[in-house]
Amino acid sequence: MGAGSSAPAREPEQQQRVRRSKSWAVEDTSKIVGRPLSSSFRLRLQCAVHEIGTQRGCRRENYLQQRGYGALVGLHSNWIGHFILASARPSDRLLEEHHLLYQLHSQHIAAVINLQVPGEHGSCGDGVKLESGFSYTPQRLMERQIFYFNFPMEDSKHFELDYMLDICHTVDSQIATGEKVIYHRWPIDNKRAFEIDLSIV
Repeated sequence: MGAGSSAPAREPEQQQRVRRSKSWAVEDTSKIVGRPLSSSFRLRLQCAVHEIGTQRGCRRENYLQQRGYGALVGLHSNWIGHFILASARPSDRLLEEHHLLYQLHSQHIAAVINLQVPGEHGSCGDGVKLESGFSYTPQRLMERQIFYFNFPMEDSKHFELDYMLDICHTVDSQIATGEKVIYHRWPIDNKRAFEIDLSIV
């Protein structure tokens, strides 16, 4: 199960310029769930750094910044083995524009594992939803019979082995049925890669 068979649809150049000209998120929700001002500023600065040298917004979140084709059209994503897909976070807009729910079903992906903290990186990409604290509405997944799990993992924080094993057990329970899972966090980072590797082991 590799990359999609067709090249991702590219946004019109004018639309790209409009999105890129905005300093932060389409909907600035960086202070959601009572984040302190210092934390909000740090996340804004981190997002700004990831936009340096690109004309298409955050290189960690925008699928157009991915080298080669993603496993899912419209989402920065790569297969890790045959049963686990690593991706940037989706958004309600991407779910609609690129029919991601249909793509998940067609790839036999039965569960979404969200490692984000609610409100995290609210200044990136499409921002986050006030109702859920994430860039998309989890209820939309569940309405399409896709399991949804949230295991919040804050940046630069160490976690107990039991917590990590809970994640691995959740992944294993899905793979044991012959289905696949998709992990996402905001960036493609070493912490998430470590979680995925641990699950495979």
